[in-house]
Amino acid sequence: MPKFNKKLEELESLTDKWIYFLKETAKLEIIPEPLGEVPEIERALNIANQANFNRQELDSFERRAIMLQDEKGKISYAKEEGKAEGINIGELKIVMSLINQRFGEVDEDIISNPVASV
Repeated sequence: MPKFNKKLEELESLTDKWIYFLKETAKLEIIPEPLGEVPEIERALNIANQANFNRQELDSFERRAIMLQDEKGKISYAKEEGKAEGINIGELKIVMSLINQRFGEVDEDIISNPVASV
């Protein structure tokens, strides 16, 4: 790519950005702003950087990626639990409303702990 001599601030098209990236990858440690606008280039630079990791850096990177995935899983699980709890509370309120309509005001303790009230 010796004929491509554009500087970072001269990049206009997507093709320009990719050619610049391919030519300068070895020199890049961070993603310059014009290249960061293209998610695929950012991903490619991250992959290129990983290829240069030593064993310890790669292990550390992988542990961090696993930890982040675990955290996402915990958040997702907590959201599902929260939804289920919300649905249960909503159903209980509907049941309480129907009971109160049918029998008048009923103490919630009787419904929530029927054995103790007998």
